[in-house]
Amino acid sequence: DKLSEKYAREKKEALEEKERELQREHKALMEVAQSNFAKEMESAKESLRSQMELKAAQMLDSRLEEQAATLRELSAEDKMVTLQETELKHKEDIAKLRAEFDA
Repeated sequence: DKLSEKYAREKKEALEEKERELQREHKALMEVAQSNFAKEMESAKESLRSQMELKAAQMLDSRLEEQAATLRELSAEDKMVTLQETELKHKEDIAKLRAEFDA
């Protein structure tokens, strides 16, 4: 009877040790999984940040290109207005000279 009690106690101790070992392994695996998850999240966050920065840069480039085009259009319009004003001034000067000449 004592032999079976000893056997049962040793078996129980072995099972308890095996359980502790499995718990340690589980804890270690969970720590690795959490670490990997944190690294993946950080990587995903960096990737998203890079994509957002790229998109922002593209939008800025697009806006700058639109502004440049608008400035080119305004510049062309300004040049036309200036040419028209110059032409008008020349016509006025010619008219004055003719008036002076005819007088």
